[in-house]
Amino acid sequence: MIQNWFLSVALAFLVIGPASADLKVGDRVEYDLVSWETGVELKGEVIREIVSYNASSRRFTMRSEARIPGESPEIVTAEVDDSEFMTTAELDHIMANCTSFGGVVENFVIQGATIPSCKASDGGDAIWFAHVPFGIIKISEIGSAGKESTATIRNFNFGP
Repeated sequence: MIQNWFLSVALAFLVIGPASADLKVGDRVEYDLVSWETGVELKGEVIREIVSYNASSRRFTMRSEARIPGESPEIVTAEVDDSEFMTTAELDHIMANCTSFGGVVENFVIQGATIPSCKASDGGDAIWFAHVPFGIIKISEIGSAGKESTATIRNFNFGP
């Protein structure tokens, strides 16, 4: 069974937004979403991008855009202190010790590249950590109706 802190940390970074440090301006991810929150399948996408960094305040400006067909995009721009990000060393530790934490190593093929991930699960909800911008390659949640909602990365770019 996975250690509780491992999944708690993963879910906290999902709520906060970013999960991996060493981000740079121009880092961008695009996730395909499938949600069953309302009991009806709803598809969309979320795009996240680092648009600026203020070195004196040590804050990133992150832009998130949610798009659902037939609706206006929801765009949120937020400043995030760089201390709220998981460090690359912490992500490296999770990846290197995935199975000892109770996780499962799984590969994803994105943009023609095979990317290893560490799936952390509590038996229902799950999060896959990987070396991609923001550190999360997939999120899965089982809703009250027993249906799985997912956010799966389809494209990413590292900034210059």
